Amino acid sequence: MSEDRTEPLNPNGQLSQLVAAVRGLQAEITELKEKVETRLYDTRPIWERALAELSELREGQGQIRAQVDELRVRVDELRTQVDELRAQLGELRDDFNHFRAETNRNLRQINRQLEVLGYEFAVKLRAENRELEDRVIALEQKLESPSA
Repeated sequence: MSEDRTEPLNPNGQLSQLVAAVRGLQAEITELKEKVETRLYDTRPIWERALAELSELREGQGQIRAQVDELRVRVDELRTQVDELRAQLGELRDDFNHFRAETNRNLRQINRQLEVLGYEFAVKLRAENRELEDRVIALEQKLESPSA
């Protein structure tokens, strides 16, 4: 029942097969390493260029942020100036309206005074005109009368 199934071991044959298999694996590993190195050399310049471009983009982004911050400061300054100008404009409008009202009052007063002066002037002219008429009448009467 018990049969001896073991074959005589040939340690040299199996060992040489094992060594051949290991050498074959080493050759494949070396070949794969070379392929990886070659591909790394192929992609390394692309990768380095991509990293350089990313660095440039970050630098440009930093410059843009600085410019945006500067613009924000300027916009804030402009807003402050606009607010100041609006306040000054409001004051000027108030001053103008006050000036307009005062000017209108003064013009009404001048018109009243001119009316009074005009009336006085007209009365004076009439008085002078009557006086002149009286003198002309007196002269005419003097000329007409032969007693002189």
